[in-house]
Amino acid sequence: MTKLLHVTVLFAAAASSLALSARPKGLESNSFNDSAATQLLLASSSSRLHSAALGAGPVHEPIEDFPKEPPVKLKGPDKPHSGATLGNAPVTNATVGLRVHRLITISGRDLSLSAPDGTVMYSTQGEWFTLHAHTHFFEGDGLTEVAMTTKTYWSFHKEYEIHSYSPICPEQQPESESGIGGKKLFRFARLTEYLFKIREHWVLERYGCDGSLTPFWDIQARWLFNYIHQYDIHEGGLYGPIVGSIDQAYFFQLTPYYNAFISKNEDRDLFAVATTLVDMAHLHKQSSG
Repeated sequence: MTKLLHVTVLFAAAASSLALSARPKGLESNSFNDSAATQLLLASSSSRLHSAALGAGPVHEPIEDFPKEPPVKLKGPDKPHSGATLGNAPVTNATVGLRVHRLITISGRDLSLSAPDGTVMYSTQGEWFTLHAHTHFFEGDGLTEVAMTTKTYWSFHKEYEIHSYSPICPEQQPESESGIGGKKLFRFARLTEYLFKIREHWVLERYGCDGSLTPFWDIQARWLFNYIHQYDIHEGGLYGPIVGSIDQAYFFQLTPYYNAFISKNEDRDLFAVATTLVDMAHLHKQSSG
């Protein structure tokens, strides 16, 4: 009965997105202006995301089948990394687990990320009719936007950019594109999927103040042959310690679910965004055939 209710809620969320997800007439697809309608749209869509993600249960309904520990041993750094975190958020002080779920919506880029106790920690809202797959990443109930992500086309490898609302250093220059309400955007990181690899392989690089890129995490399929998606996140290259994991939760699923873990002293917001981008990369593969 619970599964039936959950599926019903998912289809209701898809129907609701027809009215809530479309951008107001007159807004450009690759930029934002200071429009109350835009902000209302995103706030309403975020509320819809949370209702769909939590189904018919209370806000803090625990995820009963969430793993008690990561599938692999994680070894986080002894101390936090130097440099800014995404949104200047604090780093993790222990291993953190998240249940990631892609909802049934028109854009296909609306996801919820919940703690094991059921609390919605993050949610995403994908725009319609956008050339670069603009997706907004929110904390909790969707009132605070953490970052925006875009897909880069006309590049040899598949690339995704992570844009922050906070500069990584005082001298970093804002981008030409602005965010919601005309807020300034700053390049924070890039996720690249490398082609012609035996296993699926992404590299996440962080931007420096001068615009240079430094490799930070390597995300690679755990096994050569997989019937479900399972990834390890290495720090300092493919032979570096494993600091995180992303695992498909179910073999049969209407829409994707993942169990994701990140170790202590890591950037939780960046990890959460990277996890959703890995799912979006799968979606783009499916849509392109």
